[in-house]
Amino acid sequence: MNRTPLLLLMCILLLSLECLTAQTASEGIYPFVKRSSGNGVSITYTGQPDNVKYVLETWMTEASGERSFNRNGFRALEAVRIQEFSPATYDYYLKVEKLSRQDKEHTEVVLFVSAGNDNFLSSNTHPEMIRQMSLWLESMQRAVTMYELELAIEAQQKVIEKEQRLYDRLQQDSVRLQTDLTETLEDIEKNKATNTTQRQTIASEKLQLQAFREELATVREGTGREETTTRSDDSSEAAASQDAGTQQAEQIQEEPSSGGDG
Repeated sequence: MNRTPLLLLMCILLLSLECLTAQTASEGIYPFVKRSSGNGVSITYTGQPDNVKYVLETWMTEASGERSFNRNGFRALEAVRIQEFSPATYDYYLKVEKLSRQDKEHTEVVLFVSAGNDNFLSSNTHPEMIRQMSLWLESMQRAVTMYELELAIEAQQKVIEKEQRLYDRLQQDSVRLQTDLTETLEDIEKNKATNTTQRQTIASEKLQLQAFREELATVREGTGREETTTRSDDSSEAAASQDAGTQQAEQIQEEPSSGGDG
């Protein structure tokens, strides 16, 4: 499970009290382009630089009706009118960067406003406008926090959707496996029944085989008795024939003796 969005959300929630505490904007001289400097208003936000830049730039673009562009690392809106600050036309330059290399959760913002040709305004010449800009910067912490929470919620929803899809697949697999298990158990029971039937069939066939063997033995025994009887009959007939021949021979021998006497 990807816990990054959840951890991000937790961090943002833990920092929410700090986020919603009013940040104080301060006016001063800050670095500008080409090693120059100028009067501007700065503030530190709790939030990541990209998110802070998006929120502030989006607001200024919508308020002025013009698209910003890049100027040496600044987001620039030139010759625009922002009624919340002043009805006059000015150039606005927004610098957004992380507070330090180690701190990725805080962002420093500097806003410059110029009457043209980098002629920056200050509270000495335009106190009301600088005040309005400061109030606006201080009020935007809530918008930044809300935006980051929306991002975290969106990311967390995607995590949940991903995990839900995985869960749904697991549920489908569970149903399929349960069906397979049921069918397997049924096949096992069928196999058991078939085995029992087959054992009975084999036993029955063995009995039949034994009956055939016994019948064969009986037939063989009967044939032996018939041969013995036949041999006995033949011997008796031969003996009888021999006796008859002997008697006939004796009679022939006796007949001449009887003739001499006469």
